[in-house]
Amino acid sequence: MTPTIVFDGGYTLWSAGDDAPLAFMTDGLARRLGTPVFKAFVRHPHASFDRRFGVQTLPNLEHESKAGAAGRWFRGLNFTDPRGELAAVADTVAQADLLIMGAGNFITEVGMDVLRGHLPRFCTMALMAQMAGTPYMLFGLSANVLHNPWAVRAAGWLLRGAAAVTFRERMAVENLRACGVALPEHTLLPDAALGAPRAPQGRGDEILRQEQIPSRTAGLRLALAVRDLSWMGSHAAALYERHQTELINLWCARKDNDVLLVPQCCYHADSGITDDRVLGRTLRGRSRFSDKVHVIEGCYHYDDIESLYTQADCAVATRLHGSVFAARMGIPVVGLAYEDKVRGFFGQLQAEDQCLPWDAPATDILALLDSLMLRVQAVRDHMLHRIEQLQQQLAGYIDIAAALAAPAGDHTP
Repeated sequence: MTPTIVFDGGYTLWSAGDDAPLAFMTDGLARRLGTPVFKAFVRHPHASFDRRFGVQTLPNLEHESKAGAAGRWFRGLNFTDPRGELAAVADTVAQADLLIMGAGNFITEVGMDVLRGHLPRFCTMALMAQMAGTPYMLFGLSANVLHNPWAVRAAGWLLRGAAAVTFRERMAVENLRACGVALPEHTLLPDAALGAPRAPQGRGDEILRQEQIPSRTAGLRLALAVRDLSWMGSHAAALYERHQTELINLWCARKDNDVLLVPQCCYHADSGITDDRVLGRTLRGRSRFSDKVHVIEGCYHYDDIESLYTQADCAVATRLHGSVFAARMGIPVVGLAYEDKVRGFFGQLQAEDQCLPWDAPATDILALLDSLMLRVQAVRDHMLHRIEQLQQQLAGYIDIAAALAAPAGDHTP
């Protein structure tokens, strides 16, 4: 009997760091189980995404835009909503052999209300699964320190009800324990993006030609993976952007050096806050060397984005998976930790010295880059060796999911 596996995560949002773990799981489970049926709850169902990732996308509980979500709970849970919206989600969960929620930073209070935000959404999906008798797996999660007592209770309830709990960095476990969440049995595994299928060799060159960006010259090319931090407050965002502009200027002041701004996310449904290209253009406009600053303008899938790091000599990444992708390509990278998950990855990489605070001055970032480039081969060898070790652990995700997905017939009580 062919198993049906349903995913719920941050998919179809042109976010490379969300899509790569999905690609890892579908590829690994297809190899293990033969021809399982994959479905994915997403904000924007899309046929091209279905073809690329081998899934059937279905509408999740989110509204399609912030305007549509204003003053409302999840789709299907408002008094005037058609009940068919909620029933469609619930029926899909009930008919599945396994619900996989993640990967990513979903245990967080950012944007949270009673029936709004990441954590409440996963709790709602978990309740549906429990009512239907469908096991659910928490896949490769990160977690922030929680302050609201009800968020702590919700996280504990979500974790206790799972058939399997997996975290992608030790810091997530430490954060939850620090805020009083009683953790059930769980498994600590590396970031699943480290095992996602790669783009064909030469794809990075091909994209640069499409973008009409010149190849590297005699100088060094810095790949920069920035993100909008305005959600942290206007002062924090202004400070961060000033430091990034200063870094670009310091780097490009050196003869023949240039910068490649790589968008890890180009989701533009509501505003530019989640579209890294917008900030990239802003930083280019503020730089004294705009002719040496190249912004990737197209929207590309995760493996295409990863291949772009092969076109650089080193990288600075605020986006977590900018660091993950650069490291996987053997490119010396400095991470800027705007959340604990960034430090967590460099801890797994055993390269804690390559991670700085998000507000690190440009001079500190440049000094660290220079240090890495002075011992570039040793840095590259260490990263690639460590990534190979981490990749050997990734089968743990597939082992857990495959065991849980063994078909057991209709789960309806």
